[in-house]
Order: sequence, then structure tokens, then C-alpha cells
Amino acid sequence: MCTTIGFSYLEGHVFGRTLEIGVRLDNHIVYIPAHHEGFIKANETTYSSRYAVIGTGFFHQASLADGINEMGLMGSNNLLPGYASYSKETVAGKINLIMSGAFDYLLSRCKNVEEVREESQKLLILEHGESEEELSTSAHFFSWITKATALY
Repeated sequence: MCTTIGFSYLEGHVFGRTLEIGVRLDNHIVYIPAHHEGFIKANETTYSSRYAVIGTGFFHQASLADGINEMGLMGSNNLLPGYASYSKETVAGKINLIMSGAFDYLLSRCKNVEEVREESQKLLILEHGESEEELSTSAHFFSWITKATALY
């Protein structure tokens, strides 16, 4: 299980997380430039990043675990084992992604929590991607922007 907290104070902002999974993560820095063509692939369509994002990744995956974009939107993709379930089938008219792709999509394409709420209505999170090995983790998001607005 993971926990994220964010708050503002007079001189700035604090954003942090815990990670209680007990395995080596092989952390690495992930940078996504603004307007990166084809960054997200879904439904045989590609979506470019709108904003530059820097964050961390785990397990040698080219996906964000945590990050902040150039507009100040921060997010954390937190493990919550056994408490999340996802669609087994794609849905026409939705952007069908696995959990990590949905997090990457929102952090690289939204400037604030309001946009996260709007864009998330377009998404469907799948149990697995095109292959059975491309799985969604049992997770939830925490998103925050410098006005201390949270989305759970």
C-alpha cells in the first residue's frame, strides 16, 4: 500500500509519498517533453503530451509512478492491493488504457485538477492491455496542484 500527502505553506509546497511493498523498485527518472508525439497509445490512436513532465518510474517501465508537470500539477500512482478492479473489455467511444497509461495520460495532458476530472471521464481503465502481460496494477491516483486541491 502507498500513501501520498501534499500541502501548501507560506514558502511553498510539499508533496511526498510512502511506498510499502518490500521489493527493490529499480527507481529511475522519467522525463516527457511537451508535445511529445505518440506518447500515449490507445484504441489504435496516439495522443501527444501537452505538458512537459518529470517524475520517477519503477521496474524499468517507461511510465510514471510520480511526477509533476510544467503547470504545477503533481500526481502519484499509488498501489492499493486488492481494492481496485478494471474493465475486462474495451468500450467504444472511450480511451481504453491500463492504469499506468491512464496516469501518464492525465499528468501529461492536464494542467490542473479540474482538467483531470474532465479528462478522466473520457477514460476507461482496462484490466490488461493488448497483451496479457500488460496488466493494470491495483492502484489509485492522488493529484494535486499548488492551490492544494486534491482528487482521490
